[in-house]
Amino acid sequence: MCYHVSQITEPKNLARKLSKQLKVNYKEGQFKPRYHLNGFDQPLVAVVPIADPDNLRFFRWKLIPEHVIDPKAFKTNTLNARSEDLLQKSSYRNYWQNRCLVVVDGFFEPHVVDPKKPSQSYYIRNFENEPLTLGGIYSVYQGKGTFAILTTEANDQMRRVHNEGQRMPVILDDRHRDAWLSPELSLDEMMALCKPYDQDLMDFRTIDGVFNSRANTDLPEAIVPRVEDSMI
Repeated sequence: MCYHVSQITEPKNLARKLSKQLKVNYKEGQFKPRYHLNGFDQPLVAVVPIADPDNLRFFRWKLIPEHVIDPKAFKTNTLNARSEDLLQKSSYRNYWQNRCLVVVDGFFEPHVVDPKKPSQSYYIRNFENEPLTLGGIYSVYQGKGTFAILTTEANDQMRRVHNEGQRMPVILDDRHRDAWLSPELSLDEMMALCKPYDQDLMDFRTIDGVFNSRANTDLPEAIVPRVEDSMI
């Protein structure tokens, strides 16, 4: 599952890379590069919502359904949503039409070498270091956007990396972004876009200790490849 991402690129540059028409709903000077964002901290992450497709906005990472009375008492893990089970889960079934693009620089996954030893950390990004646009769904809860990242079955390389969960986020390339944000997209058409991403368009690097370290890993060093890089 995808619980850890990086968001390094300045929002205005993110918007420019995605579309010349995309504006940024963010105050100048508020952005700070985040090399390691942990979803369980419920951080703000850049998204483009279907209801406002001309603006890059910042939503809270953890989808809170509108019917929830007390968000602090809502303990369900809604950071990720399995695309295959979308309509079977009460937390998600009403939001498949509330699609968004979750815009990140990369994401992290653990690789289990030995169950008795700490896992190895991998950082995955676009092979040309362009932003990744992940498929998401969102809810507007008490006037604020909250979202979940959709996941799908892993491609061959991701299965080797994320060898316990064997999942990956839904990644949408520039050919499919507009379709994802189209109100005309049917459920079947949406599911057809929730497929494993081409591994040849992904860059995999081993890094040090993001998942096992108690130290602050929200640093540039978090995404630096290990010297003894051991690609699977």
